[in-house]
Order: sequence, then structure tokens, then C-alpha cells
Amino acid sequence: MKKRLVCISLITVLTLSGCGSEGKRQSESTEESHSEAVTEAQSEADIEDVKASATEASASTESKENSKTSSTEKAEDKNEVLVEPSTEILTEATTEDVEDQSEEYLLTDIENLDEQLTVIAENAGIWKLAGPSEEDGIVAGPEWLYTVTDLDKNGRLEVITSTVQGSGLFTTSKFYEVSADYKSLDKVVWEVPEGSSEPDITIDMADAYINEADGTLYYIFDDVVKASAADIYEVMESVTLKNGVVDGEVIGSSHMFSSDEGETVETEYFDKNQNSLTIEEYEELCQTEFPAFKKGALTLGWNSVDGMTDSFPEDAEDIKLLLEYSSTGFAISFE
Repeated sequence: MKKRLVCISLITVLTLSGCGSEGKRQSESTEESHSEAVTEAQSEADIEDVKASATEASASTESKENSKTSSTEKAEDKNEVLVEPSTEILTEATTEDVEDQSEEYLLTDIENLDEQLTVIAENAGIWKLAGPSEEDGIVAGPEWLYTVTDLDKNGRLEVITSTVQGSGLFTTSKFYEVSADYKSLDKVVWEVPEGSSEPDITIDMADAYINEADGTLYYIFDDVVKASAADIYEVMESVTLKNGVVDGEVIGSSHMFSSDEGETVETEYFDKNQNSLTIEEYEELCQTEFPAFKKGALTLGWNSVDGMTDSFPEDAEDIKLLLEYSSTGFAISFE
């Protein structure tokens, strides 16, 4: 124990001699020089004198030092036991927070993505809009668009085709989903009340909300209808795909019109029950409608086709390449 005290004293003296700005800048070099100095001191004859002096230390002093050393070691042992689990818990919590912040769903997450794209490509005659559809009579306008999605995150792809026609900007869309056996396409029911217009879904990004209790996803789209250049209606809708059915619910609406013989333009806002709102209240309608839902974003990768020239390819491999490109643009992400 006496030898140990001497070594500690020597190291302390040598360490203090290395303090200062230069010692801080060169900490690694200082530690090496301390080690060398201690080694040299131990090899010199006068170390014996130091040891002899230390032998004369009183028993009470040695007892006190032993007591201090024992207390310190116990305290260190306790700190080790307490600190290590706390550090692990903090690390785990931090990791979970990062994972939550970076939650994103991509089509590349689907294991048999290539197989499903092949099914969609080989059944292009069902969903493409190069002329009247035998099933529902939809005719392509000057331009029609299509995209690959998985809106309900069930692992089975959808292909959506859409066209916008007329000066009123009327949108018509249809949905197909890869069947449960991954061999064909099933038509998705698009429930639109008779006489109502469909939302304009041919945009690159839309707000998304998720009900974490049951996993239902809600996407926010607008439906713009132009009665005239100075008389425009806009309906805000939430769109949901669940169990093979697409459903749309009105959240609110606005009406822009001109008054005073066209000299001024006014806009009025309403909730889903036609109650008048301020613009600030209208902009907060989604938060009012989905107060407990997590908010995120939907990204879509639309491909466009010239409906007048019917430039859509015939070969399934060429169609698949276009579908692959569209699939890379799809994402559902939450903060």
C-alpha cells in the first residue's frame, strides 16, 4: 500500500508539470512523457529514499487513506452499476425516436414487386385509356395519366388511370389492384355519388393522415370545377382505399366568384355541413377532421400519355419499364 502511495505522488507531480495551454493541445504527447518520466524515476537510486520516507508514515494516516480508497472504490462500483443501464436506456429511446421520425413506405419494400409489375403490364389492355373502355365507357382526353401505388399498404399494387376533360376540368379515374394470388387484376370499386365530380388526383403530392388504431390511411385531394372563368368551385375531400373499395368524403368547400360586374373577386368558405368559415378556419379543416391522426405526405409518380396519338406501347416489356419508373415515384411518409 505504501508503494502505491509513492507512485500516485510521483504521477501527480509529473502530471501537474504538464498543465497549461501547450499541454492541452498535445495531450497524447504529455501522457507518453509522463509514462517515460515515471519509468526513469523508478530506475534511479533515489527512489529508495522516497520509499524509506514513505515507510515512516503514521498508521493513522494509512488507515485514513485505506478508508478513503475503499469508499472511493465502492462509490465507483455503484456508479458503474447505475450509469451503464441508464446509458443503455437513453440509447434505446434515442434510436426509437429516430426510427419514428424517418417512417417511410416505398414500393421497393414489397418483396415480389417485379412479379406484380409484370402482371400489371401483361394486363394493360384492361386499364389503359387508349380509346373507350369496354367496361365503363371512359374515353381518354387530350392527355391521360397512370400511376402505380399501394394506397392501403397491403402489399398488393394498384394501377390508377385518370383523365381530365372539358373546360370544367372534370376528372375521371379508375383503379385496379393485383389479385390476392398475384395472377390477375381486380377492379377496385370507386364509390362516387351520382352527379358528383371526382377529386383531381393527378397531382404529385398530397397530405396524408393515418388512424394508427386501425391503420386506415386518408389522402386529401381537391376537386376543382369551373362553371366559368369567374365562377369556380373547389371541394376538399379525403380519399381512402380499404378492402377493395375507394371512398371519398367531403371535408369542406370554397366558391370563388366575381362581383361588381367583375371588378372584384371574392371567395367564401364552408365546412362539410355548409357552415360559413373564415379562410383561417378553412385551412385548419383537416386538423379539425383528424385531430388525433398522424399527419404525413403521399407522393405519386404519374406517367402521361398523349391521348390524341395513342403513344402507349404495345409490348409488355416496354410497358413494364414505364411502370417501374412510375413505381419509384410513390412514397408514404410520416414525420
